[in-house]
Amino acid sequence: METSEKAVIFPANEMSKNDLIETILMIIYKILDYTSLSEERTHSIFDQNYFKQELDSDKLSTSSSSNDEISDIYNSKKEENYTLHDYFYFWTKTLEFNENLLLLTMMNIDKLLSQDFILTFDNIKNTLFTCMIITQKNYEDNNFNDKDYAKILEVSTEEIINMELKFLEYIDFSLYISDKDFDKYKEKICKIWKDNLSFLRF
Repeated sequence: METSEKAVIFPANEMSKNDLIETILMIIYKILDYTSLSEERTHSIFDQNYFKQELDSDKLSTSSSSNDEISDIYNSKKEENYTLHDYFYFWTKTLEFNENLLLLTMMNIDKLLSQDFILTFDNIKNTLFTCMIITQKNYEDNNFNDKDYAKILEVSTEEIINMELKFLEYIDFSLYISDKDFDKYKEKICKIWKDNLSFLRF
């Protein structure tokens, strides 16, 4: 599976990029609501307290930081000041994700869940962030390095690398996604959008 900055996987009269983001978020929230019913779970490296996420995109000089829509997130110094919704939009714009990368990210999260990983409100942000940067590294020639990610989160590169390695261990380093599987997954996402969110346009 290959991707590019100009890739557009949905016809203009169907899902927009924001429609895709909202559909992915809807799916993630349903997973979180379901797993939150579990009373017992093992805390993992991805839990929210593993490191303090203080987003500051100005430290990522190679990325645009002029978008007013997420300026509050840029300036936030407390995780509770922004939602998962804001967080996902922030990284999508900061990392310049196109539709292909968004779908590939969700497919990799599905791989993680297939290994009995429990996605919760405590670990979703770190898990999502880790999956996004691994997906970008795997499918994009031009991307940021771990030093860039560490700068924007104000953490060490070792912490970033540790989460990447742990994620890869969970999925047995299996990042390959065939075009056939990608197309099937895209169709499923389209159907979910049409059945649930198509009456809204984001």
